[in-house]
Amino acid sequence: MIVASMSTIPIRKETFKQTARSILDEQTCPVDCLHVYLYGYAEIPSDIPQNPRVRYHLEYPTAGPWARYLVADTLQDNDYLVTLDDDMLYPSNYVETGLRELEHLGLKAMACFAGIRWDPLLDHFSYSNDRWQSLPETALDVPHRAALPTGITSFFHASAVRGAIAFPVAGFHTNDDMMIGYALQKREIKIWCCPKPALWIRELETSRAPHALFRKDIKTRHLAFHQMVTRLGFDPTAGRLAEILAKPKRILVLADVCPPLDGSEQLDASLRQLCADDASVHLLASVPASQVGRVQQHVNTPYEIHAVSVPEPGGRFEQMLPVREWRTWRVTQIRRKTWKSRVKIAISMLKPTRVLHYNQAILVPLASH
Repeated sequence: MIVASMSTIPIRKETFKQTARSILDEQTCPVDCLHVYLYGYAEIPSDIPQNPRVRYHLEYPTAGPWARYLVADTLQDNDYLVTLDDDMLYPSNYVETGLRELEHLGLKAMACFAGIRWDPLLDHFSYSNDRWQSLPETALDVPHRAALPTGITSFFHASAVRGAIAFPVAGFHTNDDMMIGYALQKREIKIWCCPKPALWIRELETSRAPHALFRKDIKTRHLAFHQMVTRLGFDPTAGRLAEILAKPKRILVLADVCPPLDGSEQLDASLRQLCADDASVHLLASVPASQVGRVQQHVNTPYEIHAVSVPEPGGRFEQMLPVREWRTWRVTQIRRKTWKSRVKIAISMLKPTRVLHYNQAILVPLASH
């Protein structure tokens, strides 16, 4: 049996209708049942889909998106759970494609079409920094491991998430992606972001509105992530360093430009030429702080980008020469110190077979490292 599950809120009633229609009426592989957890509703509205395959739930009126996993406790081992969101538009072959990927991955894995993994070349981790984000709307050519799935695009064997809803630390319950990611890792179930074309899944107009959960609970996400890593033994890299070191060759490229930012086209071409089956290629690049988010979402490459966020000049009283000079000096010092530290960590952890510096569109070997 194929069971889909989601939660919705009143302000998203219209987008929920679009999502429900795409899942109930337009799929090449129909779902047997759609469970909908009504958050903030006192009763079931008459103007939402009244389909015999839909089960509406009013028993958890204050529950967040984590409620969509509760139905897993009622399913059999050979059932499938598909979790959805109320502000996404799913293509007609969405369920068919996700289940095919899940079957290919096997029982010790789950499939999703968006997820997060943190850079393994670090000595400490924070929620918003140094991560790789595969987003629902962006393309992905080959499968990528993730540390956290997104409940808006996930496929599970029911047994993988049965009993997964738990609250091991204060505040943890407000973020279902972290809760499920932690539970899956503890159960040794791998999370895979699966290939997809760009805009195959599309966000609807409310997905980035002020009421969106990813905006409202950002402080809790930071706290929950910190507690997961420091108290619960969660690995935010999903074992990536071990996979890297398993390859006989590891090439580290140092640069002060970074794809997909302006002026990086030649560097991208050079990095792709270095890629081979027996080698992993890593770019350690300085990235202006204001552009780090864009780089974090640029994951559809055969090489890996390790962005070094550097501060940018400018700020209050910039028109005053002493202030401007002091700020420029301080920015330069921070950049130099940060860069030196990240290079040292990268070389220590990667133990690269080659270290190259990208200089004036040429890759130059470093004499020693």
